[in-house]
Order: sequence, then C-alpha cells, then structure tokens
Amino acid sequence: MDMLRATFIFLFILMVTFPLLCIDSPPDSKPGIVKGEAERPPIQYLIVLSSTVDPLDESAWTESQIQTVEQHVTYLKSLQAAGLLILAGRTQDAESMGLVLLNVETEEEARSIMEGDPAVKSGLFLARLHPYRVALMGTPVKGSLQD
Repeated sequence: MDMLRATFIFLFILMVTFPLLCIDSPPDSKPGIVKGEAERPPIQYLIVLSSTVDPLDESAWTESQIQTVEQHVTYLKSLQAAGLLILAGRTQDAESMGLVLLNVETEEEARSIMEGDPAVKSGLFLARLHPYRVALMGTPVKGSLQD
C-alpha cells in the first residue's frame, strides 16, 4: 500500500510540476510567460487498467481469461513494434493495476487503441484514459520483457 501511495504521489508531483518546466522567461519579457503550443512537447496518453479478477489469485483465472491476457500482451507488443508504446507494465501488489503509456497524436487514437485491447473488449480489464506528459525518461529496466 505504501509503495502504491508513493507511486501515485510521485506521478501527481510530476503532473503538477512539469508545466513549470515549460515556462519561458526571456530577459526582455515578464517572468511566467508560457511557451507557445508549437514549442511545447506533445502530450502522451496513459491508460490505467484494472482487472475484474484478482491478479494474485491464480485459481481465480479461467483458461479463457488467461488466453485473453496472452492476447493483451501480444497486442501491446504490436503497439511497441509500431512505435506507439512508450511503456507497459503492472504493479506487483494486491491493489494491482496496469499502466500503458502511448505515444500517439490524438486522444481519439489513444481511445481507439485502449478500446481495441482484447482484455478491455472482453471486459476482463477496466480501462481509464488520461492525457499525460512525460517529463523525464530513463533507460529500459532489467527484468522487463525487452531485457
């Protein structure tokens, strides 16, 4: 619970403070002028997934649901191959949720991708879409599917 809370706090701080990084104060202007939209980095889209089945209780999963999750992972890999996926993963605790960060042009495209996910279409996963702006990125992590 503490790790989840810390993650949410970290994400909230990033969302609140990142716009401050986009403030431009040239010497001949007043401080606090926001850069023009053309100069601002594009917005990404974050999908938050929650399972309708307890992800930590293996006995609760049917074979059909397991196959749907396999289709979900294949779908995410296809997004990665197309250059649309920034990251995907899930928390590792009882309040498990998945996060998918997309690099697409429009909210409509992000929503279409979200709704096209086999696990969302089947009702196995519930999904919420959020506009998001990446502030910093690191390198791929050890132990991930691309490692």
